[in-house]
Amino acid sequence: MNETFLKIKKLFAGKWAGEGFAKFPTIDDTAYTEQLEFIPDEYKDAIFFRQKTWYKNDTDKTEHTVFWDTGFIFSKGR
Repeated sequence: MNETFLKIKKLFAGKWAGEGFAKFPTIDDTAYTEQLEFIPDEYKDAIFFRQKTWYKNDTDKTEHTVFWDTGFIFSKGR
């Protein structure tokens, strides 16, 4: 197993959460809450991730999903 990727797997593993403020041309400015989870595959150079962001403001959109993503991070290996 790639030693560098093994270190990355250990550093990323777990659940992460925080808050922020988004300002983009395609959405209204808003505060948000975000959660990320990284789940390393113990046998391969791969990490599964899921991420979700919710509006946190004084509108009807509060607690609605802003963005949601899942996927994998792979090492190409050498």
